[in-house]
Amino acid sequence: MASIRWLYMPGTLRRPSFSRWRFVTHRSICPGLHHRLQIQIPPGGSFRGFAAPLVMPGGRFTRPDIITNNIMSTDSAKEVLQAISNEITNPDLNLINVSAAIVRIAHLQDTLTADVRADPQFRVLFALGRSMLRSVAKRGKTSEHRICGNIFWAVAKMDQQMSAEIASLRAASLEAVKATASHMNEQGISNSVWAVAVLQLPQAERDEVLDACATRLPDVLNKLEPQHVANILWGTASLRNRAVRLLPKIPLLQRAAERVLPDVNKQDIVDILWACAKLKDVPELLTVVPMFVPLVHKHLSELSARRLAMVIWSIAELHQESAASVQFLPQLLGAFTKVDPGKLSPQDMSGVLWAVATLGELREVEAKRGKLCKLACQLDGTFGASDVAVTLWSVGLPNLDPAASAPLLQRMCKEARSTLSSFGPLQISNACLGLALSGWKDASLMAAFADAMVKKIHSADTDVATMCLPPVMYSLAKLQMPGHQPLMNVCVATFNSVVSTVSDVALGDLAWSFEKLDSEDRYRDFRAALQNEVTKRGISATQVEHRERGPETWLQGEDDFLLPEPEGRNEPSKGLRFIYHLGNLGIHRLRL
Repeated sequence: MASIRWLYMPGTLRRPSFSRWRFVTHRSICPGLHHRLQIQIPPGGSFRGFAAPLVMPGGRFTRPDIITNNIMSTDSAKEVLQAISNEITNPDLNLINVSAAIVRIAHLQDTLTADVRADPQFRVLFALGRSMLRSVAKRGKTSEHRICGNIFWAVAKMDQQMSAEIASLRAASLEAVKATASHMNEQGISNSVWAVAVLQLPQAERDEVLDACATRLPDVLNKLEPQHVANILWGTASLRNRAVRLLPKIPLLQRAAERVLPDVNKQDIVDILWACAKLKDVPELLTVVPMFVPLVHKHLSELSARRLAMVIWSIAELHQESAASVQFLPQLLGAFTKVDPGKLSPQDMSGVLWAVATLGELREVEAKRGKLCKLACQLDGTFGASDVAVTLWSVGLPNLDPAASAPLLQRMCKEARSTLSSFGPLQISNACLGLALSGWKDASLMAAFADAMVKKIHSADTDVATMCLPPVMYSLAKLQMPGHQPLMNVCVATFNSVVSTVSDVALGDLAWSFEKLDSEDRYRDFRAALQNEVTKRGISATQVEHRERGPETWLQGEDDFLLPEPEGRNEPSKGLRFIYHLGNLGIHRLRL
């Protein structure tokens, strides 16, 4: 009987899901038989067509083929090193084998312990990969574009395990990708956009890679698979204004998303919806939202807490652009409230609380707020600055039962004290506004927030300062706190010459709060200038005092809310996941 030869074929590296490997038999043995066998890939990713065994009469396994097969059968990073260590001096060892080992370690990064990273073979493997990639870059060998893209993805996947070896391989893989980018296929584009987003490259390097992706994208548009569409959109949405080279081509993905609709899996659905929410200023993408949202129901029981939170956040963010999708929120929220608190992260929780606060006028949605507050109190994780700020803002809306909100407010104040040094102006402003709208007076915390704002506002952009200072002043006055002179001095210095240019809400905040807080009449001239402008515009300070929500604008930070973490994304070729690295939240405030 003819032997089987395994030919390594770098295919699409996926997130955890079912992937297909193609097995083709020689017609002399099994005439006409061409079948696909589905194999469950372990958590951490999957490989599509990584190897294809071809039956060749009289053929034999070659040594590189066996090496690759041995690597792909490993279940830990240590086993990968064992499989490759015996072949390091083998003259048949090639870049395909080295790539397979590095990518396999990336998929098994949960087993990449300190002992493994300290293993001399780990350093040897990565040094060998670095050397081979530099050779590819130097020769401009474009035929290696798939392997270069796979290693680039692996480096991004392992970036949180950063070591000297991974750092040096990162530089070499980037150079190799740039050298071969002109020939990259749909998988290469997907891998590269994802990796660039995760690695947060410097602008020049980022633009060079994304330029190549943008140039190649129209050529491979009809070959994109669901995972490619999801990951290109995810990477672009994560980068947003840092992906200026790629953004003009994103409307092309509307047709691709519609074409792959029948084949998308639950991860693709969530990632595409999240990306559409982040890129909602691209009108072409909004047309696919109504097509994808109903598919969530099909997979509802399979969605993790993080992905549920992503979908809920996305629908809330798109509630104006896709109002019909809001009808699915009550069911999604019902599923979320049943999740084991041990499986929830603070980012998941704060994202859902924000969504409910944003759409609180809907009775079905508002009814879930009390349950969500109780659920948030049961979380074991530590809330970061952005999570605290979002949660406080979300709780600070009317009609919330004090019995449900009080325990959560107490916990958030405690969390704020422990993480105060990491609060930026945006988080301070959101947190103060939430406490004020809740009527929750914590004098020492508010004083600490005011002190922190004075220290940090000097390094902030002018737009951030003019957005963040008025709500803090409003909050101090609303909670009947004493005037904070250093903060008031900062406000006068910031606004004294630009009173006529500030928004109506900011003007109302300043005018009303200074009247309340300037008990010693230190700022008479500034108050007079504010009142003159208020009169000129016809703004009612009484309406400001009794408003139920924050100002009308949202200011999003560079590191954005609900930004998936690298390990959450699945493919080599994201996802929250979840809300992955859900990033820093900007000032989230609603209309009056």
